[in-house]
Amino acid sequence: MSAKPEPLLPVTGDPRGWSHPVRRPRAHALYSDGVWRTCQILGWLGARGQWYLHIRWPDGQTDWRKYDRRYIHPA
Repeated sequence: MSAKPEPLLPVTGDPRGWSHPVRRPRAHALYSDGVWRTCQILGWLGARGQWYLHIRWPDGQTDWRKYDRRYIHPA
């Protein structure tokens, strides 16, 4: 049995701060199976020299991820 595909963006805890609204909330994120899936960006935040995204995944779960342009782009 194969493992459930996971997004490649690194998971992070709440980066603490006010998130900013997004202009284009739809994005495509790369998963471990090589498939790009549509997700919704709920907000973004710059903190500690990094960028973070608050994301709602296709299964309805939400979390914060470190931004990495290799693994996410606007839809």
